Amino acid sequence: MNNTYKKLCYRLLGRYIEGSSLENEFSLTLHQAEINIRGSMFLSVLFVSSLLLALAIGGILYILSIELINPISAAFLVFAASSGAVYFQLTSKIQDRRLAIDRHLPFAISHMSILAATGTPPLNLLHLLASSDHGAV
Repeated sequence: MNNTYKKLCYRLLGRYIEGSSLENEFSLTLHQAEINIRGSMFLSVLFVSSLLLALAIGGILYILSIELINPISAAFLVFAASSGAVYFQLTSKIQDRRLAIDRHLPFAISHMSILAATGTPPLNLLHLLASSDHGAV
């Protein structure tokens, strides 16, 4: 994503989000998903992008006079759906990581026990475990 866009979003909303409980919760969620971005930056980009999309959809429905749904309601639904989709993607990534750890952990433990039984020093054991491919363990 473009850094200029991120900076603009942060200037618009970042100072209001910084230090809030929502930012703290998202920082933890982003850390669990292994995404290296601050929570306030992520939320700023998420809210501004969702708002721009909602305004575009609401404007299009208003201009075209489509009376299938109220343009304001459609804009609100688009905002909620796009924000929810991004949050679902984050939680899905966290769940995939947890499943990968559960899948690879028995092999890593077995590898460690075999190396420990052969008399490998603990520091070498950790180096060998880190250099082997055991996924997210």
